[in-house]
Amino acid sequence: MPALLIEDVSLFDGTGAPLRPHASVLALDGVVRVVGPVGSFRAPRDADRVDGRGRFLLPGLVDLHTHLLTRDAFRFLSQFGPRMREGDPERFARWFPAFGVTTIRDIGNYRGVLGLRKRIAEGRVIGPTVLAAGELLEGPEALWPLGRAFRTSREAVREVRRQAAKGVDWLKLYANVPPGLTRTIVREGHRLGLPVAGHIERTSARQAAAYRIDSLEHADTLIDDGFLPNTWRQRAPRRSGPRSWLRSEVFRWLHADFHGPAARELVATLRRNRTTISPTMIVLEHIFAEPERAYAKYGLDPMPSRWRSTWQGRYEDHGLEKMSRSDLIAVWRRIRAFVRLLRRAGVTIVPSTDAAGWNPYVAPGASLHRELAILRECGYSIQELLAMATSGAARSLQREWEFGTAAPGRRADLLLLRRNPLEDLANLRAIETVLLRGRPYAPGDMRP
Repeated sequence: MPALLIEDVSLFDGTGAPLRPHASVLALDGVVRVVGPVGSFRAPRDADRVDGRGRFLLPGLVDLHTHLLTRDAFRFLSQFGPRMREGDPERFARWFPAFGVTTIRDIGNYRGVLGLRKRIAEGRVIGPTVLAAGELLEGPEALWPLGRAFRTSREAVREVRRQAAKGVDWLKLYANVPPGLTRTIVREGHRLGLPVAGHIERTSARQAAAYRIDSLEHADTLIDDGFLPNTWRQRAPRRSGPRSWLRSEVFRWLHADFHGPAARELVATLRRNRTTISPTMIVLEHIFAEPERAYAKYGLDPMPSRWRSTWQGRYEDHGLEKMSRSDLIAVWRRIRAFVRLLRRAGVTIVPSTDAAGWNPYVAPGASLHRELAILRECGYSIQELLAMATSGAARSLQREWEFGTAAPGRRADLLLLRRNPLEDLANLRAIETVLLRGRPYAPGDMRP
């Protein structure tokens, strides 16, 4: 692969620093080699050159919570999402970089995701760099076909070691894991050098954060019955299935005390142990509100019609049509208010989407643009958000040495834009070229 020189561009390097005008960046063998002012260094004579005047360059975006399509998931998806066809896993993977997302964390999937990760890394499939968790760690009862059940600490340790031997990058705890087994898995994962994420329920966010879990998934899982004043706690509905889960979720959020002892304990523990919150705000927006119009036109209209036409049934599975519309909107308002509280408290939040074939209207790649816009409504500046989605994500993934900034030695995953993203997040749609491991692509070539 020849060297590539992008000359005289306005550079946002991912650290949160202001734009650097009249910068040049040299990439070679998939890695950024030199960054400096125009004319401050020499490029190889045979380097391909890109005139960056009037253009804006930034590191590729990172989505902290996704689930790629894999062929071994086709039967599952036929029940919970669109029917898949040959080539759909590759198409789904391409859509991430087509919208500027050059790294993803696949946080729970079928075994085939490890093979897809390898094919992408070897250049046989166009897609983002993938950090993959293994199958879901589900505790005494596995709810999903991709889950692994275990009842004792010994069985939990055995499963962690099995997944480590398979070469996973992360471990993923799911809803049914009780506190004692959560603590065991976090300890064993860390002993083996594996970070641990949790979409939790039986273990509360407060407990998991105290056990030093690395990330907590979905902002709506952060509160527990301890957030309810005593009067409301006695009236909280029991959870016995998907529909009762939603009723319980709505009740908790409507009546939670964000300034009581439980909330203060959670915030202090998250901050002290540097636990990352992966909020997946866009999937929550679609559950409690509806897709935003501009995002729907930009991110959903170009997607295959057979995907879009089957997603509505997923909402019916939640029982949303039987819930009060005003209550759902109120919950969505309360979730955003709690995220604003976390921001003011200095808790680490990294944008994430839960893009997966089975999640309605969460389009790969484009959904991260909407995620950033929602977090903008929660009080973050654009500069903060772009740093969170690049260098902040790399730190949370413990890979800041590899990507997340436009700096020498980092992977050459870069976005060249026609408009300034620091002026308006909508300008992230104006991608002219995506550099994926140093290789340039036109976004339109990756979307068919």
